[in-house]
Amino acid sequence: MVATVNTNDIVARTLSYGDFSVKGEVVKSLAPAMDIQIPYNIERLLYLFTEQDRQRVRCLMEEFERENRVTVPEDVMTSLKQTVVGERTLFVFWVYIVCVCVFGFYV
Repeated sequence: MVATVNTNDIVARTLSYGDFSVKGEVVKSLAPAMDIQIPYNIERLLYLFTEQDRQRVRCLMEEFERENRVTVPEDVMTSLKQTVVGERTLFVFWVYIVCVCVFGFYV
């Protein structure tokens, strides 16, 4: 599986640089499902890569809600980068998510 992004690239920026922030207006494209600024799955990713630390995720998400931005902590980014391959290609990451969330085992 290969995941991609369009100009509304909050997921790619978050996974590549730790920049979870709203950037201007959503740009309409031919892929309306990708025309978002606040993806619900980022909170799930933070939960997975903070070793299921609910309080830490809550603090990060509350900061995001207040400021429309939060920087993903360096230790979380280190864990993410061990799983995510490429700046805009997330193949290994999604295989990991499917294995953990769907099948219940770690790869």
